[in-house]
Amino acid sequence: GGRSSTEEAVIYDLVLLGGDAETRPTVFVGGRFRLAGLPPAQVTAHHIAKFDPLQRRWSALCDPNPPTRCDTGGIGQGPRSATDNSIGELEYVFALAIHPASNRLFVGGIFGTAGQKFDRIQSLAAFDLTTSAWSRVGGGIAGANPTVYSLHISGDQLWVAGFFAFVGKQNEDLFVDGIRSPSVASYGLTTGRWTGTGTGMQSAIVHSVTVDSSGVVYCGGAFTTINTNEPTAGLAKYEGGQWSPMGVEILSETGGPGIVYAVLAVDQAIDEVLPSRVLASDAFALRISSHTLCLTLLPGLLLLLRV
Repeated sequence: GGRSSTEEAVIYDLVLLGGDAETRPTVFVGGRFRLAGLPPAQVTAHHIAKFDPLQRRWSALCDPNPPTRCDTGGIGQGPRSATDNSIGELEYVFALAIHPASNRLFVGGIFGTAGQKFDRIQSLAAFDLTTSAWSRVGGGIAGANPTVYSLHISGDQLWVAGFFAFVGKQNEDLFVDGIRSPSVASYGLTTGRWTGTGTGMQSAIVHSVTVDSSGVVYCGGAFTTINTNEPTAGLAKYEGGQWSPMGVEILSETGGPGIVYAVLAVDQAIDEVLPSRVLASDAFALRISSHTLCLTLLPGLLLLLRV
């Protein structure tokens, strides 16, 4: 089955490339959609598209010419033509990240193909902005319904977070061991090798990953324990090869476990917590710090947390 072309388009992420004081940057958007632009310049673009500000037009990340021979309009779940008026039930782009040094765009979400409809690339892909070729990222990711919700580049490392069990393989790679690293792992952009983070995030759904200037990794999502049975509520950090809770309690408005959907670490002082509606323990009594962790929680609340 699939969704008709009348389904409302949704954008989950966008990234910019280039641009300066005189020129606008190229815009890449990812989400759940089939078309980009307005008639008569509208193009078929399955869940990912590019806007060129100089030519003022949209295009698909899909070159039908050799050697790439793209025939999906972008990403998908299998045999579906680029001009099909429907999109699959499980086709989403949730996260984008650009690595200018290698001129690659990394794409995460839920999908089974990228570029060519029979080229199996599960939920994590790289698009070469020079050659227009799609490829796996270091062998890929694997697990039950593998999903990528967040991508973050720190130095020469691409941090990947979501819901998966292995990196360095895909589900069909039966004779490849891969690296067991539930829900969070990093990929070396220069080495082409994966680095796992252990099994501390077993069964966690991680919606966001970020890295501060000292190299500490922070993750937010839907989970209540780490390291098998250590309590935490939607927020954890990875430092020195170990996962640990943040020592705070994040609750929903009904009193249940809270869900963190976005985390951002910034080098900026703070002197207050916003907004006061956030339900939490006394651990949110903060002082001015040189390092700040910003969280967004449903329903759209912003929290500034000293780390």
